[in-house]
Amino acid sequence: MAHSIFHRWKQRRVTVESFAEQYIEQIRSQNLKPKTLSNRRTHVRHLTHHIGTMAVRDVRPFDVLRAVNSIMDSGRGSTARSVRWEAESMFLAAVYEGIIDSNPAVPVKPPRVPVNRARLMFEEWQAIYAWSCRNALPWESYLLILALVTGQRRSDLITMRKSHIVDGHLRVEQQKTGARIELPLSLRLEALDITLEETVRLADDYRRPGDLLLRRRNDIQFCPKGLSPSFQKARMAVYDDSRWTPKTPPTLHEIRSLSERLYRAQGIDTQNLLGHQHQSMTDQYNHDRGRTAGEWKRLQL
Repeated sequence: MAHSIFHRWKQRRVTVESFAEQYIEQIRSQNLKPKTLSNRRTHVRHLTHHIGTMAVRDVRPFDVLRAVNSIMDSGRGSTARSVRWEAESMFLAAVYEGIIDSNPAVPVKPPRVPVNRARLMFEEWQAIYAWSCRNALPWESYLLILALVTGQRRSDLITMRKSHIVDGHLRVEQQKTGARIELPLSLRLEALDITLEETVRLADDYRRPGDLLLRRRNDIQFCPKGLSPSFQKARMAVYDDSRWTPKTPPTLHEIRSLSERLYRAQGIDTQNLLGHQHQSMTDQYNHDRGRTAGEWKRLQL
């Protein structure tokens, strides 16, 4: 009897901050990718910043909502959505531990986050590429072609190697999701009239031959973040930021969406191309966010 009373008393004194440490150890054991683990630890820190001193048993839906809204008000909508999801996961773990009977994050609806980044159209890609060919380093213009032809993320572009070509296919193990896809070298992007095989061969034209398709001197691999400034420099040289108002200018990642839209128009299986588990995610990439809202769409027979 006395032990049961002490156990309940001890549970009442467990704060969000102290339980968060235990929760982080739980997710650390899930063999997550380093980037994913880092992101989730950041989400937990956001929670402890706002409600860390509260006892877990005292947290109510309003407290979770207050933390999420505070992050939303600071202009970090995507982070707010992620923190709300992390709160549900963490308090569910507290339910399993017997600290609380119900999850205070469940009634809190995920915040609606408007997408502010503009899509990139093919004509804009062409203008940016043309400027890069004239003014940028050779690898920078090659980056634009490789991104468009493969449709992959920057973290996957930097790891592509000729030695990853097996039985006429370029193998890509996506860094973000772990998805494994094989892109046939015969894959042709009709908008550029170029195949993946021809794109791979172009890698030898901008620097002495090497295994990596994108590489620095001495075949050294790029850092993913090192690619984005190159695209931003070219984009700003061609287009003023006012072109994208009221949205923010497209980033290098938008070439992935453009690739999806171009290949889908050809009838290619873009869900497999992009490595998505669900078609609904691929459909989000297909949406041009109003860029062609005023245009007539002709039915092709």
